[in-house]
Amino acid sequence: DMIPNGDIAASNLSGDWEHGATLPGDLIDNSFVLWDGKALIEDAAGTIEISASGAPLLHIYAPPDGKTLCLEPVTHAADAINTEPGDVNCLPPGTTATMEMRITAR
Repeated sequence: DMIPNGDIAASNLSGDWEHGATLPGDLIDNSFVLWDGKALIEDAAGTIEISASGAPLLHIYAPPDGKTLCLEPVTHAADAINTEPGDVNCLPPGTTATMEMRITAR
């Protein structure tokens, strides 16, 4: 049931992320397209700021227990090699690609 199938849903399906939504009690395991390269995570322990370039998508994983949150800047959707192979950045021998990510905690 969790294999990506290419379905696209509204980005606020699990919460209004753009305006500071809290995590729902449901599993989140989705990629978000048109990500602007910035994310801010705030809780009682402090603030974590993530910025990235070269990654147009953000994959978010958060199980329903609320104890884990994973934000992963990515270049293509999960399982793109099987669903959208044209979206995968295939590099010829001897070439490189660059992605940069910065994590700040306060």
